[in-house]
Amino acid sequence: MSEASKGPQAALSREQTAHFRNYLKRLFGLPVQRTTIREFHSNLARFVQGDEKMLKAMMEAFLSGTLPVDLQAKEHLRNLVEEFSPQVRLAKDVHDRGDFLNFVTSDQISYEDRIVFNHYMRAVDGTESRFVTDLPTLVQLIHHLSQRLSDASDAELSQKPLEDLKPLLKDTLAKITHTIEMAKK
Repeated sequence: MSEASKGPQAALSREQTAHFRNYLKRLFGLPVQRTTIREFHSNLARFVQGDEKMLKAMMEAFLSGTLPVDLQAKEHLRNLVEEFSPQVRLAKDVHDRGDFLNFVTSDQISYEDRIVFNHYMRAVDGTESRFVTDLPTLVQLIHHLSQRLSDASDAELSQKPLEDLKPLLKDTLAKITHTIEMAKK
Protein backbone atom coordinates (compact mmCIF):
# COMPACT_ATOMS: atom_id res chain seq x y z
CA MET A 1 0.00 0.00 0.00
CA SER A 2 1.47 3.39 -0.97
CA GLU A 3 1.87 6.31 1.47
CA ALA A 4 -0.73 8.34 -0.44
CA SER A 5 -3.35 5.61 -0.18
CA LYS A 6 -3.02 5.32 3.61
CA GLY A 7 -4.92 8.56 4.22
CA PRO A 8 -4.19 11.48 6.56
CA GLN A 9 -2.17 9.43 9.06
CA ALA A 10 0.45 8.83 6.32
CA ALA A 11 1.05 12.56 6.27
CA LEU A 12 2.16 12.31 9.86
CA SER A 13 4.89 9.76 9.10
CA ARG A 14 8.52 10.48 9.92
CA GLU A 15 9.35 10.88 6.22
CA GLN A 16 6.54 13.35 5.55
CA THR A 17 7.40 15.19 8.77
CA ALA A 18 11.01 15.53 7.58
CA HIS A 19 9.75 17.05 4.30
CA PHE A 20 7.46 19.40 6.20
CA ARG A 21 10.33 20.38 8.54
CA ASN A 22 12.46 21.30 5.50
CA TYR A 23 9.60 23.41 4.18
CA LEU A 24 9.25 25.16 7.57
CA LYS A 25 12.99 25.90 7.67
CA ARG A 26 12.68 27.62 4.28
CA LEU A 27 9.49 29.47 5.26
CA PHE A 28 10.86 30.76 8.55
CA GLY A 29 14.30 31.42 7.08
CA LEU A 30 12.67 34.39 5.35
CA PRO A 31 11.38 37.52 7.11
CA VAL A 32 7.98 36.91 8.71
CA GLN A 33 5.29 38.90 6.90
CA ARG A 34 1.52 39.19 7.18
CA THR A 35 0.99 36.33 4.74
CA THR A 36 3.40 33.92 6.46
CA ILE A 37 0.72 32.41 8.71
CA ARG A 38 -1.55 31.84 5.71
CA GLU A 39 1.26 30.15 3.81
CA PHE A 40 1.98 28.01 6.87
CA HIS A 41 -1.70 27.08 7.22
CA SER A 42 -1.98 26.16 3.54
CA ASN A 43 1.05 23.89 3.70
CA LEU A 44 -0.06 22.39 7.02
CA ALA A 45 -3.33 21.46 5.28
CA ARG A 46 -1.29 19.63 2.63
CA PHE A 47 0.79 17.94 5.33
CA VAL A 48 -2.35 16.50 6.95
CA GLN A 49 -3.80 15.79 3.49
CA GLY A 50 -6.84 18.00 3.98
CA ASP A 51 -8.09 16.28 7.16
CA GLU A 52 -9.94 19.22 8.79
CA LYS A 53 -9.91 17.70 12.28
CA MET A 54 -6.17 17.00 12.09
CA LEU A 55 -5.55 20.45 10.58
CA LYS A 56 -7.32 22.12 13.49
CA ALA A 57 -5.49 19.94 16.04
CA MET A 58 -2.06 20.57 14.50
CA MET A 59 -2.69 24.32 14.10
CA GLU A 60 -3.64 24.51 17.78
CA ALA A 61 -0.56 22.44 18.64
CA PHE A 62 1.75 24.87 16.84
CA LEU A 63 0.05 27.87 18.47
CA SER A 64 0.05 26.39 21.98
CA GLY A 65 3.32 24.48 21.76
CA THR A 66 1.67 21.23 22.90
CA LEU A 67 0.48 18.26 20.85
CA PRO A 68 -2.95 16.76 21.53
CA VAL A 69 -2.80 13.74 23.84
CA ASP A 70 -3.56 11.27 21.03
CA LEU A 71 -0.48 12.43 19.08
CA GLN A 72 2.02 12.86 21.92
CA ALA A 73 3.49 9.38 21.35
CA LYS A 74 4.75 10.55 17.93
CA GLU A 75 8.13 11.97 18.93
CA HIS A 76 8.83 13.35 15.43
CA LEU A 77 5.65 15.47 15.61
CA ARG A 78 6.40 16.60 19.15
CA ASN A 79 9.88 17.71 18.08
CA LEU A 80 8.45 19.51 15.05
CA VAL A 81 5.93 21.42 17.17
CA GLU A 82 8.55 22.28 19.81
CA GLU A 83 10.97 23.52 17.14
CA PHE A 84 8.57 25.69 15.14
CA SER A 85 5.89 26.73 17.63
CA PRO A 86 7.61 30.06 18.48
CA GLN A 87 7.87 31.01 14.79
CA VAL A 88 4.24 30.07 14.12
CA ARG A 89 3.09 32.17 17.09
CA LEU A 90 5.17 35.09 15.81
CA ALA A 91 3.67 34.69 12.32
CA LYS A 92 0.16 34.76 13.81
CA ASP A 93 1.03 37.84 15.85
CA VAL A 94 2.40 39.61 12.76
CA HIS A 95 -0.76 38.69 10.84
CA ASP A 96 -3.09 39.85 13.62
CA ARG A 97 -1.15 42.83 15.00
CA GLY A 98 1.48 43.69 12.40
CA ASP A 99 0.92 47.44 12.48
CA PHE A 100 0.97 47.67 16.28
CA LEU A 101 4.07 49.07 17.94
CA ASN A 102 6.35 46.49 19.46
CA PHE A 103 9.23 48.70 20.58
CA VAL A 104 9.80 52.44 21.03
CA THR A 105 12.99 54.19 22.07
CA SER A 106 14.32 57.75 21.90
CA ASP A 107 17.69 59.46 22.04
CA GLN A 108 18.09 62.97 23.39
CA ILE A 109 20.70 65.01 21.55
CA SER A 110 21.84 68.61 21.38
CA TYR A 111 21.26 70.20 18.01
CA GLU A 112 22.46 73.74 17.39
CA ASP A 113 21.04 75.67 20.35
CA ARG A 114 18.32 73.25 21.46
CA ILE A 115 17.54 69.72 22.57
CA VAL A 116 15.96 67.36 20.06
CA PHE A 117 14.85 63.76 20.28
CA ASN A 118 15.35 61.00 17.74
CA HIS A 119 12.47 58.55 18.14
CA TYR A 120 12.72 55.01 16.80
CA MET A 121 9.76 52.66 16.53
CA ARG A 122 9.42 49.08 15.38
CA ALA A 123 6.09 47.45 14.61
CA VAL A 124 5.26 43.83 15.33
CA ASP A 125 5.80 43.07 11.63
CA GLY A 126 9.38 44.36 11.90
CA THR A 127 8.98 47.60 9.95
CA GLU A 128 10.86 50.46 11.52
CA SER A 129 10.34 54.18 11.42
CA ARG A 130 12.04 57.22 12.87
CA PHE A 131 11.05 60.80 13.52
CA VAL A 132 12.59 63.81 15.24
CA THR A 133 11.00 66.25 17.67
CA ASP A 134 12.15 69.30 19.55
CA LEU A 135 10.64 70.18 22.96
CA PRO A 136 7.60 72.08 21.63
CA THR A 137 6.82 69.31 19.15
CA LEU A 138 7.30 66.64 21.82
CA VAL A 139 4.85 68.43 24.13
CA GLN A 140 2.40 68.75 21.23
CA LEU A 141 2.71 65.00 20.59
CA ILE A 142 2.18 64.19 24.29
CA HIS A 143 -0.84 66.50 24.34
CA HIS A 144 -2.30 64.85 21.24
CA LEU A 145 -1.78 61.32 22.57
CA SER A 146 -3.17 62.22 26.00
CA GLN A 147 -6.27 63.59 24.26
CA ARG A 148 -6.66 60.27 22.40
CA LEU A 149 -6.28 58.47 25.73
CA SER A 150 -8.93 60.69 27.28
CA ASP A 151 -11.27 60.02 24.35
CA ALA A 152 -10.69 56.28 24.69
CA SER A 153 -11.45 56.36 28.42
CA ASP A 154 -15.07 57.17 27.58
CA ALA A 155 -15.47 53.88 25.72
CA GLU A 156 -16.67 50.81 27.62
CA LEU A 157 -14.11 48.64 25.79
CA SER A 158 -11.28 50.71 27.29
CA GLN A 159 -12.15 50.24 30.95
CA LYS A 160 -10.35 46.93 31.59
CA PRO A 161 -7.17 47.81 29.66
CA LEU A 162 -7.02 51.22 31.36
CA GLU A 163 -7.45 49.59 34.77
CA ASP A 164 -4.52 47.30 33.97
CA LEU A 165 -2.45 50.30 32.81
CA LYS A 166 -3.16 52.44 35.88
CA PRO A 167 0.34 52.01 37.41
CA LEU A 168 2.00 53.08 34.15
CA LEU A 169 -0.41 56.01 33.75
CA LYS A 170 0.31 57.16 37.32
CA ASP A 171 4.05 56.94 36.69
CA THR A 172 3.63 58.94 33.47
CA LEU A 173 1.61 61.59 35.30
CA ALA A 174 4.28 61.81 38.02
CA LYS A 175 7.00 62.36 35.41
CA ILE A 176 4.98 65.06 33.65
CA THR A 177 4.25 66.72 37.01
CA HIS A 178 7.97 66.64 37.84
CA THR A 179 8.77 68.22 34.46
CA ILE A 180 6.26 71.02 35.10
CA GLU A 181 7.74 71.67 38.54
CA MET A 182 11.27 71.79 37.12
CA ALA A 183 10.11 74.30 34.49
CA LYS A 184 8.94 76.68 37.25
CA LYS A 185 12.46 76.99 38.69
